Amino acid sequence: MRHDPRMYLYDVARACEAIAQFTDGVPFVDLLSDPLLLPAVERQFAIVGEALARAIELDSTVADDVTGARDIIAFCRAVADRDEQLSLDRVWDAVEGRVPTLYREVSVLLADDR
Repeated sequence: MRHDPRMYLYDVARACEAIAQFTDGVPFVDLLSDPLLLPAVERQFAIVGEALARAIELDSTVADDVTGARDIIAFCRAVADRDEQLSLDRVWDAVEGRVPTLYREVSVLLADDR
């Protein structure tokens, strides 16, 4: 049975929503000081990376419709693996910049009747 890539895109969208909810109105310094915030954000990035990769495996055109899809997957895997060379500044930049864009693009794909 072939899976529908939309179920993975739905997971991406929900993880983006969670990241936005966790960080709404939160200053960067809280990422460093709140013992729950960073692990929660890291977990959602892990979901984004895995779900986006699986969606692309099922439908390669998803990579064309998501800006920097393969870079996002690599970034999310680095976050999930707690890559020591990945700075928290980059994570925060992704929270503020990449996540809203990814959410918009995935929402369009979910609304599209392919």
